[in-house]
Amino acid sequence: MNGIIRNPALKCFLFASSAPDLSCIVRFFAGLMIAKHGLMLFSAEAMTGTAGLFGNIGIPMPGLMAYVAKSAEFFGGVLLAAGALTRPASLVLTFNMIVASGTAHHFNPFEGEPAFLFLLLFAVFAMIGGGKYSVDCLLKKYFIDRSDGER
Repeated sequence: MNGIIRNPALKCFLFASSAPDLSCIVRFFAGLMIAKHGLMLFSAEAMTGTAGLFGNIGIPMPGLMAYVAKSAEFFGGVLLAAGALTRPASLVLTFNMIVASGTAHHFNPFEGEPAFLFLLLFAVFAMIGGGKYSVDCLLKKYFIDRSDGER
């Protein structure tokens, strides 16, 4: 059996990595820090405040978008910390930070430093993947490293 995913390009995108070994430390803490921001998802009062902020800065459908943004931060952060589906999670988080940088901070990296730094980190992990010490590396062994002769 050659695994569930048969498309080689998709396997490579999801599980291959060019990350240096110690990048796992940065990935882990960046994931935890953004997941902490997403914890608001579990507080109705905090989500009401976030929706109000989103409405004030002109984000359409602020109630829904607050849940989308905080869900991306929490679940994407958990995936990033574990190194599971690192590239797709990082792409979602990068987009989330582009929106945050553009709406709340007007694309000024010196006004919204944390959002801009998160954006850079997530963009890097979208490019390099999860690294040697990640769930992606374990999945790579199953989906990519198995020989095609096994059926």
